[in-house]
Amino acid sequence: MRATAFITVAGAQILQCVELFLDLYDIAYGLEWSTPKFHWMLQFGDYADRFGELISCWPLERKHKTPKSYGADVRDTRVYEQSVMHEVICKHIAELMGPDTFVFLRRGLFKPQKAKKEFLEWMAGSLELPVHAIENFCFQSHTARHSVQVVCSVGDCILYTDDGNLCAGEVWSNFEQDGELAVMVQVWAFVSTAHGASIWEIKEDLYIVFSSEILDVVPWAKRTATRVKVLMPAHV
Repeated sequence: MRATAFITVAGAQILQCVELFLDLYDIAYGLEWSTPKFHWMLQFGDYADRFGELISCWPLERKHKTPKSYGADVRDTRVYEQSVMHEVICKHIAELMGPDTFVFLRRGLFKPQKAKKEFLEWMAGSLELPVHAIENFCFQSHTARHSVQVVCSVGDCILYTDDGNLCAGEVWSNFEQDGELAVMVQVWAFVSTAHGASIWEIKEDLYIVFSSEILDVVPWAKRTATRVKVLMPAHV
């Protein structure tokens, strides 16, 4: 389903994967624990054939976080309209007034800030320039959109190309230097691959990856202190 944003995927292939998932879920937990979303998944293949790609269908679920953040410490539920509801409405109004709220596909940093001193010193060393030459033109953020398909945050794993080779690493910072969007990653070294996943060795090297070199953001987890496991997407 993720691959439909990058390549053409046949609806029959998606349906086959969904049916396999449902069979395995039934073995592991029993279908009595399934949800309505499992039925909707059976329609995704038809949607992919019709529209050419699949979009996120449940973005509203993230909205649960807002009332939870304000209501977690409230014990008097008789005045929710004056406490929790008031805070939620104010937050929504503030977000709606933000100039970037509905600019969904614009490339760039989310809430950019002036780069921190440590980062500027590292960048200056990499570019062989004095800090004062770049400090007014270098910005950082926790999250950035690097292309229509790719949005990454600090701590994410990205797949990228370097001289035609497939590489992976953990995002340490999104930044913009003189209008050029890029990320600073901690480099990983490839070890092996099997069953749709790959193993990488964590290195101490830091590297600059430009937006045009980023292939995708992928799920990952640490296996040991020095090794990680990465789920490889179908389009890569």
